[in-house]
Amino acid sequence: MSRVDLPASPEQRWSGGANAPPSARGRAASTLVIVAILAVAIALRCWRLSWGLDEEIFFPDEKDIWGTYFFAFRQPSLEALFGHTLNYPPLYGYGVGTGTALAYALGLLGPERDVPGAILIARGVSVAASVCTVLLVWRIGCRWFGSRAGAIAAALLAVTPFEVIQTHYASVDPLLGAWTALTLLFACRLAAEGTSGLAVVSGVAAGLTLATKYPGAALAAAPAWAILERAWRERSVRRLLVLGALALAGYVAAVVLACPPCTFESARLVREVSWLRHLATSGWAPANGFIVPWLGWYGQPYLYHLVAALPFALGWPLYVSALGGVVVALRRRSVADRVILASLLAYFFVMGRTSLAYPRYLIPLFAGLAILAGRALAELPSRRGLRAGCVAVVLAYSFLSTVSHVRRFSYDQQHEVARLLGRVAAARPGRPLRVGVPKSFGNYYALDRPLGAVGIVPQWSGDGAWLAEHPDAFILPEWLRISIARDRNEAAARDLAALESGAAGYVEALRVGSSYLDADLYTWLDPAFAGDLYIGEIGFRVYVRQPLLERLQPPAPG
Repeated sequence: MSRVDLPASPEQRWSGGANAPPSARGRAASTLVIVAILAVAIALRCWRLSWGLDEEIFFPDEKDIWGTYFFAFRQPSLEALFGHTLNYPPLYGYGVGTGTALAYALGLLGPERDVPGAILIARGVSVAASVCTVLLVWRIGCRWFGSRAGAIAAALLAVTPFEVIQTHYASVDPLLGAWTALTLLFACRLAAEGTSGLAVVSGVAAGLTLATKYPGAALAAAPAWAILERAWRERSVRRLLVLGALALAGYVAAVVLACPPCTFESARLVREVSWLRHLATSGWAPANGFIVPWLGWYGQPYLYHLVAALPFALGWPLYVSALGGVVVALRRRSVADRVILASLLAYFFVMGRTSLAYPRYLIPLFAGLAILAGRALAELPSRRGLRAGCVAVVLAYSFLSTVSHVRRFSYDQQHEVARLLGRVAAARPGRPLRVGVPKSFGNYYALDRPLGAVGIVPQWSGDGAWLAEHPDAFILPEWLRISIARDRNEAAARDLAALESGAAGYVEALRVGSSYLDADLYTWLDPAFAGDLYIGEIGFRVYVRQPLLERLQPPAPG
């Protein structure tokens, strides 16, 4: 057996010496480091986790997609496993429903069908999955590249912006990331050890990725490569067939058990997946949702994800470190390097070809990239503080970037807009204030409750007809304003020009924006990175007719 097949233990490689004996001090130091990293990971993911729920305001997809799972398992039955939307496989929904049922059993939720409470549990499932991913990355890094590399990799993932952002609303992607890391853990061991049990559990872990999200099927590449590695090393076709059959059995068993609709509602599954494929290729998506060619030379699949989406999702220092880690892995080509690279390449080949511009789709790449980045940083020379300085810069930037993103989960801007319009309405008593709002994705702007609190019912207007009903005021989300230029929406562009020029008789009365660390850099790559609808703080501009604005008195102090 070759040397790479016998990785040193975490304790043995804490100081980079593969032959150093384990010590109690080394084990204690390793434990303290990972506990500190997990504490930071949990704190970032739980900070502002319940945003909006005290007002019963939340991202609509949280209920629209996962709502049927919330209360399905309070009285467990086989029927509760079926009948849900198949836009996503059901495993995340099962976790949410099970968590909600357990919370009710423990008396942790309020009245019947406590939707905000169920949404908080759904977000909590994502938090738990993401924290587990950090722990798995630490374990993989320690086993294959040394304890220093494992600790750095875990710390990097703990503060990666999009790894944290995705836990703040009910999202399937953190769970997919966790299963991806588990698949890598078992696949690396399978390639090195080649046991039958590892073949089965590798297949199971890969099957759980498919039961979580359809593109997870690409992650079967990790155990497949590991089996090829083992069979090639042993020069045995029989070994290839045996390990392949065991992994396939584990994979099928995991899919059948974790995704019953895949077996028993297969016809409906095929219809819904075909519809999703049609949407992904037909050009339909929310504004700012597709790669557009006028972004420049990288405005096309693969290049966009490499040049724009990954740097934004990871933060540019971690992205540069990850690229360095890939280069090191290509040079070293240890057994773990090869398995991780195969997984990254397979998933990027599948998702990189999509024209959808959603950085969260790249989350299954994060575990492997963090591990390789951690190894590359750990192997930097220590003289003159080079290694410590580089690690500190990457971690500090990632932490500050993540904090700047998470603080944007808020509906304060919607309330600020409502307060202004409430004052405008009060300045003209006796007549209801007519307020226009763009109809496109209007329920995602979260304006209904704040406006309703000041007695205003918005009027929804289609593109090209924003001002057709001559509203007294008009609310323009900055997210939509960006998309008008980015997506070349000519009908809405004419409406916007009428508002901004003053030709229609409106004056800008309020402008609230949103920003984060290095926003100018990332929005230079793609203006869509200014914000997304799952973040409450998307920026607004309020236009009011000139005569009404002149009546408006300044707000009272305090």
